[in-house]
Amino acid sequence: MRTWGLLSLLCLGSLSWAAPETIPVVQIKKVTLTENSETLAYPARIESRVNGVILAEVEGVVREVATLGTYVKKGQVLFKVQQLDPVYQYAPAKIVAPVSGVVSQVEVNLGTQVTRGQRIATVVDPTQLRVTVEIPGSDLDKISHGAQVSFSTSLSEKPEELTFEGISPLVNPTTGTATANLLFKSKHIKLSAGSIGKIVVVLKSGSAIKVPEQAIVYKGANPYVRIVDANSIATYKAVELGVRQAGQVEIKKGLNVNDVLIERASKYVQDNKAVQIEKDKI
Repeated sequence: MRTWGLLSLLCLGSLSWAAPETIPVVQIKKVTLTENSETLAYPARIESRVNGVILAEVEGVVREVATLGTYVKKGQVLFKVQQLDPVYQYAPAKIVAPVSGVVSQVEVNLGTQVTRGQRIATVVDPTQLRVTVEIPGSDLDKISHGAQVSFSTSLSEKPEELTFEGISPLVNPTTGTATANLLFKSKHIKLSAGSIGKIVVVLKSGSAIKVPEQAIVYKGANPYVRIVDANSIATYKAVELGVRQAGQVEIKKGLNVNDVLIERASKYVQDNKAVQIEKDKI
C-alpha cells in the first residue's frame, strides 16, 4: 500500500509539472502578384562607333607623325612618308585622316620604315559611343530589341540605359557567343571608349505569384505552403513550383492572390491547427 501511494504521488507530481502545449508563432504575408522577370548580365566594353584605321599607302620612311590625342578633321594630313624609290624621294606621300575625330593610336615614330598597307594609326570620335557585348548563343532567343538594358562600371554613379542597335544572328563556334551592339539613350555620357563594365538585361514575361524559399515545406518530395484563415487555423496546400531566382520561388498552381501565407514559424506547424500570428506582420 505504501508503494502504490508513493507511485501515485510521483505520477500526480509529474503531471502537475508538465509544460503546457505552446502554439506556434508565425510570420505571415498576404499573397500578391509580382512582375515575372529574368535578369541576365554580361561583361561589356565601350567603343567608338567611328573608328578610322590609317594604313601606309606607300613603302618608305616616316618623316612626319600626328600627335596622339589631338583632334583632327577628315582629310587633314597626319603623316608624311618618304618613299624609298629614288624617283619619288623629293615628293613624300601625304596620309590624311579618313574621318574627323581624335588620334587614339599612333603605331609608328619618326624614321620608322613602313610597308604598303601597314597599320600606322587610328582615329576615333569620342562623342559617338556604343557598347559591344558577347551574348551566349543559348540566350539569343530570350532577348528582343525592346528589352530593358542598362550599362554600368565600377566607377558609374548610376546605370546608363541602352537600346539594342543590332544583334548578330551568327554564333562564333569557338566562343559560343554572338556579338551585339547597343547605343546609349542619353546624349550626355560621362564615359569613354575602352571602359569595361557590364550590361544587365531584364526580361519581363507578365505577372506571377512568388514566395520566399523558406515558405516552402515538403512532405516527402512534394512541396507545400501553409496558409492561415480568419480563425488563425493553418492549412497545408500542395503547390507546383516554377522558376527559382534570388531567394524567391514562383508558384504555378495551388496558391491564390490574397491567401495569407506563413513565411516563418517558431516551431512545427500542424495541419488544421491553430497558430499565433506575430503582430504587425500582415
